[in-house]
Amino acid sequence: KDARGYLQALATKMTEELEGLRNTSLGARGTDMPWKMRRFAKLDMSARLELQSALDAEIRAKQSIQDELNKVKASSISTE
Repeated sequence: KDARGYLQALATKMTEELEGLRNTSLGARGTDMPWKMRRFAKLDMSARLELQSALDAEIRAKQSIQDELNKVKASSISTE
């Protein structure tokens, strides 16, 4: 009788601990998601900034070429 009572108490305690671990594990997954979302948002923003920087550099280069072309045209017109 004593052994049976001990084993039942032990089984109950282990079941409670297992449920507690499951709940903790589910809670960890719940907090993981916002972290992952923040990470993806940060990577997305980084990629956007990189693309914006590349676009700005391309616009500056195009403007520089346009200015140089205008100078050459003006020079060509003045020599004619």
